[in-house]
Amino acid sequence: MRAVTGLESFMEMLAEVRAQGFAIDDQEHSMGVRCIAAPVFDHGHQVVAAISTSTLTGDTSREDFEALVPPVRETAKAISETLGRKG
Repeated sequence: MRAVTGLESFMEMLAEVRAQGFAIDDQEHSMGVRCIAAPVFDHGHQVVAAISTSTLTGDTSREDFEALVPPVRETAKAISETLGRKG
């Protein structure tokens, strides 16, 4: 596995995830599996859930995987809006 193990690199990664609005697990948890996740917010702008999708590296090219980012983010945004989040 290729997990982030140092505190400094973890904090840098967390800042990047917050800035871009989604996270990617590129085989950090399980070799051969990539995942995308985006937060779902409630009316108080608190993260209450997340939506994600996973693919197998052998079945999905990097380009096809990256093409899944916008639909995951859009779905998380739509659910958040349903829960009352504005903006």
